[in-house]
Amino acid sequence: MNNIFANIQGDKTLWAVLILLAGFSFLPVYSAASNLAYVSGSGNTFNYLFKHFIHLSLGFTFMYLMQKIPYHYFRGICILMIPVVIVLLLYTIFQPSVTDSLTNTNRWIKIPFVGFTFQPSTLAGVILMIYVSRYLAKIKDIDVRFSQTILPLWIPTLFILLLILPANFSTTAIIFSMVILLCFVGGYPIKHLLGIVLSGILVLSIFILIVPIILEQTQNLILILPSYISNFENFIREMNSKYLFYDQFKSLDISILFKPLSNTFLKSGNELIKNSVEFFNSFFNIILILVISFYMSLEFEKIKSFFDDLASKSNFKDFKKLTNEIDLVLSKFIRGQSSICTILATFYAISLFLVGIKFGILLGIFSGLISFVPYIGAFLGGGLTLILGLFQFGISTEILVILSIFLAGQLLESYYLTPKFVGNAINLNPIWIMFALLTGAYLAGFVGVLISLPIAAICGVLLRYYMAKLF
Repeated sequence: MNNIFANIQGDKTLWAVLILLAGFSFLPVYSAASNLAYVSGSGNTFNYLFKHFIHLSLGFTFMYLMQKIPYHYFRGICILMIPVVIVLLLYTIFQPSVTDSLTNTNRWIKIPFVGFTFQPSTLAGVILMIYVSRYLAKIKDIDVRFSQTILPLWIPTLFILLLILPANFSTTAIIFSMVILLCFVGGYPIKHLLGIVLSGILVLSIFILIVPIILEQTQNLILILPSYISNFENFIREMNSKYLFYDQFKSLDISILFKPLSNTFLKSGNELIKNSVEFFNSFFNIILILVISFYMSLEFEKIKSFFDDLASKSNFKDFKKLTNEIDLVLSKFIRGQSSICTILATFYAISLFLVGIKFGILLGIFSGLISFVPYIGAFLGGGLTLILGLFQFGISTEILVILSIFLAGQLLESYYLTPKFVGNAINLNPIWIMFALLTGAYLAGFVGVLISLPIAAICGVLLRYYMAKLF
């Protein structure tokens, strides 16, 4: 026993507090065990107390062994575990929800063959605290701007907290408070911490007020979608009987219409299998891209310094100037488009909700968020809303109001929001913007549309640079 106490490292007071809290923990366990023993019918609480004692013993043994490991090893472990934690949290969200009223099992993951269960949110909290500690130690003696800490520090933190929030609000609040406290102790600027706290409260308020409504409207949309399809079929039948389409096509040989279908049935089956495989490949590619992007963000400054040094050795003196200009253009574009999407989503959601259209908030948020694709986003969002409005209201004044809302939103975006928030960031003529969108759609489909404008902005910076050099 003396050897154990002699080998204990760290703050002895902290160890004493842990032991004291462990002793007090038997009281709530005994209180809960009485109820569990009554429910199970055994009436024996000793098994629960003994199980709790085993858990505490394993915990203290684990802490004793962990304090023997040099702390710098944990820096690498947290980097490797962040993607693992994200995958586990995603699995927890999408796993079949079989909720036990006593244990709330939708928060837990059961390890196969072993039968051991654990909460990924607890593991995520530990890994996140180590990750934040690592980053604070890394920038301790460096004067960094708040914008430089967004990607490596706050984006992973926010992403993990948002994954924990749907299943466990209290754990999310505790982890967020611990991260803020850790940053305060680590010397992070207080004014930036206050901004993060206010942003966290804002995001939480939006989650509490808006997300339940969105989920409810999404569930209602899924339930009512078959009736919309049935109404559409009835509309087709009504149009058929009204304009005598059936009599016009009655003389046709139906076998001619089905012959091409029979010839391509096997091909369609093969395409279905192929598309299914491609779907899973795309899903894992997205996970891989997120993991690679995360690791690259951690070493972004080193990568940037490497290319700057390489350019300086190659006598390319304007390389740093070009990269800074590209970074400025893309950052303005991304921030501006994000602000525009947020404003339009709010405007559309409130306006459609006041009109009284079903799923108004859901449609408004969807229409605003897809507005990051110029012209196409407004067309898709407005078209879908008008179709659903026709099913609900028919041809009436409400349809004119909905059309006016989207026209007003498009005018607001084109003549005020885009010039104010994006302005001349990409410095491209509208004709070139349309050309970039069409080229991106032709070469890479929907993904091409998403990346066409940033690529066009980069090409614009390079072309202006070389044109200035030549002339």
